[in-house]
Amino acid sequence: MDAIGNALNKTYDAITGLRNGSQDHGRDYGSYKKGKNKSGNKSGTGVPQEPQQQQRNIQEDQRAAIEKRQKEEEEKRERRQKKEGDGEAAEVRETDIYRPYKPARFDGGKSHPDPVVENATLSATPPPPITYNLNIPSKIITDGKLSALQLEAVIYGSQKMEQFLPSVDEKAKSVREAHREKQREALRNSEEQLAVTQLIQQQRNASEQETSNGLKIREMVRTKPKDFYNDSEYKQLQSANLTLRMELQQIRIALTTAKQALATIEKKHNNKRKELELTELVHDGGERKGFFLGDGAGMGKGRTLAGFIAENYSRGRRKAIWISVSKDLMVDAQRDLTDLGMPALAESAQLLNKVKYKDNIKQDTVLFATYQSLIGKSGKRTRLAQIIEWAGGDDYDGLILFDECHKAKNLAADAGKKSSKTAIAVQEIQKLLPNARVVYCSATGVSEPKNMAFMNRLGLWGTGTSFNDFAEYLEFLTGIGNGGSEMYALHLKKQGQLLSRTLSYEGADFQLIEGVMDEHVRVAYEMGTKVFTDLLFLLEMHVLPAKGELDDARLTRERLEARGGDPQYNEVLDDIYADSDSDYDDELDVERTERRKNRERKAKSTKALFFGNERNLGAKLI
Repeated sequence: MDAIGNALNKTYDAITGLRNGSQDHGRDYGSYKKGKNKSGNKSGTGVPQEPQQQQRNIQEDQRAAIEKRQKEEEEKRERRQKKEGDGEAAEVRETDIYRPYKPARFDGGKSHPDPVVENATLSATPPPPITYNLNIPSKIITDGKLSALQLEAVIYGSQKMEQFLPSVDEKAKSVREAHREKQREALRNSEEQLAVTQLIQQQRNASEQETSNGLKIREMVRTKPKDFYNDSEYKQLQSANLTLRMELQQIRIALTTAKQALATIEKKHNNKRKELELTELVHDGGERKGFFLGDGAGMGKGRTLAGFIAENYSRGRRKAIWISVSKDLMVDAQRDLTDLGMPALAESAQLLNKVKYKDNIKQDTVLFATYQSLIGKSGKRTRLAQIIEWAGGDDYDGLILFDECHKAKNLAADAGKKSSKTAIAVQEIQKLLPNARVVYCSATGVSEPKNMAFMNRLGLWGTGTSFNDFAEYLEFLTGIGNGGSEMYALHLKKQGQLLSRTLSYEGADFQLIEGVMDEHVRVAYEMGTKVFTDLLFLLEMHVLPAKGELDDARLTRERLEARGGDPQYNEVLDDIYADSDSDYDDELDVERTERRKNRERKAKSTKALFFGNERNLGAKLI
C-alpha cells in the first residue's frame, strides 16, 4: 500500500508541475491571438478545452484570417488608386512644362500645320521687337511654303546677323598698354605705396633685432646656467626685446591701415582701366553675330534653313555654305530649295566631295559639305582652304549653315582627351570667315554646356562679356548647375538669338513592350550579323584595293572576325568616306541619289549592287 501511495503522490506532483509550467509559459509569452497561448487554450492554464469550444476557436481563427485578408486587399486597392491619382496629377503637371506656341511679335504667314509648344520657362520671356524687313519673295509667304513659325526664325536670325560682336582696336590696345604702364608707375611712386614699403622695412628690421637678442639670451643661459638672470646684460636684452615687441605691434597696426589705403588706390586705378577698355577699346567691329535654331524633330528645320538661303539670295548674296552630317541630305536640301521656288539654285548646288582638290568650285552656288569633309586633305591642299578660297575670306558675307551642329560638340574635350578634328575645323572656318552669317541648327545642340564651345558667335564669352574665354564661362555654368543654363537660354531668346520650339505631344500615348529573346530572334540576329560581316568584306574587295589602302581584304576580314573590329580599318574607311573620287564611289552616289529621290528601297537592286557575282550568297542571307 505504501508503494502505491508513493506512486500516486509522484504522479500528482508531476501533473501539478506540468500545470504550473503551462501557467508560466502562458504568463511569459502570452497569447498570440484573442487571449490564447501557443497551445491554443483560451486561459493559458493548460486545461484541455471541450470539443465544441475547440471548434468555435477554429471558426474564429478562420474568420479573423478572412477579415485580415480582406483588410489587406482593401489597403492594396487604396494604395493602387492613390498611385494612379498621383500619376494623373503628375500627367497634369507634365503638361505645365510646355505652353502652346505662336509668334509673339510676328503676325504674318500661315499657321504651322501641326500644333507647336515651347518650354514653359522660355515662354515666359518674349523675344525682342522686330526691326528687320523681310525681303523674301511674297509667293513663299502667301502659298504657305514657309509657315509663320519658320518665317519668324528667318526674321530673327537675319535681324541678329546684321549685328557684330564686340572687338578691340589694335591701335587703341597699344594706347591702353602705355596708359596701364603709366598707372603702374604712378602706383609704385604713390605715398600709400611708399608708406607700405617703409613699414615693411621697419617690421623686418625689428624682427631681425628681436631674433638677434634672443640668440644672445640663449647663449647666456647656456654659459651661465645658475645666475644668468642676475646679469645686467640679460636684463638689458630682455628689456630691449619687450620694447621691440611693442614696436612690432604698432608697426603691424600701421601696416594694416596703409595696405587698406593702397587697396583703395589700386581699386580706383582698376576702375579707370575698365572704363578705358569699355569706352575706347571695345566696339562693334568683331565677328558677325550668329543665331541658334533649336527646334525639335519634325519642325522642318531643313525648310527653315532653305528659307535663310532664299532671304539672302533675294538680297544679292548668291553664295551659301550648307554643312550637314551626310552627303545624302543634299537631296533633301535641293528639294526644300525647289519647293521655295528656286529650282535653278537647287540644281546648281555642288557637293564638296565631288570637287577635286585642284579644281575650282562654282562661283554662285550653294556649297554642300559634310562635317567629315571639312578635315579632308590631299598633300598640302585641304578642303578647308578650298572653301575659304572660294568664299573670299574676310569679304564673304554669305551664310554658313551648321545643320545638326552637335557633330562639332567635342571642341572642349575632357581631361586627358583631345578636341575632335571636326570641332576644330568648325571653329576654324568661323574664324577665317569673320563676316559670314552663321546659323547653328540642332535639336540637341546643348545637351551639356561643354558641347557649345564652338558657338562663339553667340557672344556669351570673349571681349565685352563677363568671361575671357569659354573655359571661364563653362566653369561658371558648372558651378551654378542647370539653373545657369536656363538663365542663359532666356538671355539668348531675349536677345533674339535663340528659338526652340517642338511639336506638341497632346493626344499621343506610348506603350512599353518588353522584348523577349527566344530562339527565333537569336537566329534572326545572327543571320543579320553575318549579312553585314559579308557586306563589309565585299566592300573591302571593291573599294579598298581601288584606293590602294589595303592589299589583302581577306586578311582584314579575318582580323575583324577575330577581334570584333579594327580601329585602324575604321579610320581607313573614314578617310575614304571623307574624300573619295573613285568611279565606284560615283556609281554608288548616283544609285543612292536616285533611290532617295524616289523614296523606294528595293532590296534586289541593293543586293545586286553590294554582292555582285555572289548573288546566291546574298539571297541566302537576306
